[in-house]
Amino acid sequence: MQQLVEEAPKSSAHLLALQQRFHLSGFEMDCLLVCLAGEISPKFERVFAYLNDSMAAKLPGADILLRTVAPGQLSLQALLGRDAPLLRYGLLSSVDGARFGPYRVAAGVVRYALQQGGFDPVLSQAWCNGDVPPLAPTLWGTRASELENLERLLRSQFTASAADQGPLVVGLHARDGSGRQYLVESACNRAGIGCISLDARKLKNTETMQRTLTAALRDSLLLGAAVFVHHIDIWLDDAQALADVRAHLQPLVRELGWIVILSSQSEPGLAAWFTAARVVDLTCPPLPGAARDAAWRGARQQLTACPHQPHTGPAPAWGAPLGTTQHHLAPAHPP
Repeated sequence: MQQLVEEAPKSSAHLLALQQRFHLSGFEMDCLLVCLAGEISPKFERVFAYLNDSMAAKLPGADILLRTVAPGQLSLQALLGRDAPLLRYGLLSSVDGARFGPYRVAAGVVRYALQQGGFDPVLSQAWCNGDVPPLAPTLWGTRASELENLERLLRSQFTASAADQGPLVVGLHARDGSGRQYLVESACNRAGIGCISLDARKLKNTETMQRTLTAALRDSLLLGAAVFVHHIDIWLDDAQALADVRAHLQPLVRELGWIVILSSQSEPGLAAWFTAARVVDLTCPPLPGAARDAAWRGARQQLTACPHQPHTGPAPAWGAPLGTTQHHLAPAHPP
């Protein structure tokens, strides 16, 4: 098993970045590499099955990790318990919720470590709908000042001084149908970063919410992408859901947050949620009558000229390949 750890590609820039961004100890990184081994080669699954004395048990548990990586030297509870970084940040998951494994590396981490590209597929269950009416992009495109302001705000998080400011949390407030998702994805596209766009209405229970938001913030750090959570009104209107979301998001944003954008119709008071973050509230006011009429005329003319032209705005960042422009924009502050 020591050979397994030594064979792992520790020199990989991706693995080094993963260790640095999550502040993993040498032992924690070795545990992650051992668990990753089964994704690299089936021969390691046979090794784990042999050590587990069962051909059906092809994943390593806490006992295997402690015996092979650092026998007799470390606290099981501190390093492999549910509150340990490997599990709290969603790098590993315990199969079937068992207390001490067996463990599986999260799909998003596997994709990053093995340079396969894309975000964790678990995010697909809450991905924002990218379908928009044909006239909508033209109408939303009239919000040039809001787009420039948001882009400028996103770029401010790339600077070295952002390390002293902490995570950036943006509250975006406007009525439904005002183009908030289009605005955020356009600003991220112009700033050269990815965007993990989630719909809060699809996170219907606490377990799904926690798993999805953890994966989103983790992949945000790995891939240099903003996390955008749309329609959080669904949480604001439910006292228990709001309490669960706040309890989960507050420590994660403090420890893993880079750029988080929460969208709602009303202002939820995010400064009280995230006291360790730089919180900025942005409002998209309704278009004035003259501007709205002009936008409608332009939209109708465009539709008449190109009746079947598809929407060509920024595509959702789902499955964005590793190595694209957003990847090298590493967060300016470590978690």
